[in-house]
Amino acid sequence: MGISIFAWITIAVILVMFGLMLFTDIPSEVVFLGGTATLLITGVPDTKEALSGFSSSPVAIVGALFIVIATMEQTGVVHFPGETRACAP
Repeated sequence: MGISIFAWITIAVILVMFGLMLFTDIPSEVVFLGGTATLLITGVPDTKEALSGFSSSPVAIVGALFIVIATMEQTGVVHFPGETRACAP
């Protein structure tokens, strides 16, 4: 039977997303939203299927953790323990 055109589109989008995350400085949230938008435009999932994952609790928790980690990076809290350990005798 073979793989459908929608499966090939999904595989291509995932490979491009991995490439963008590995070899560019584009933020991961932009890459993921771009991948979702690309799949929506090509008609792989309908709108309800594509956006249904954003309403689940685990996705909301991961999104909140992205915000917490970004805040920690901007304030320098993440880099502080490494700096004090590197300066220790």
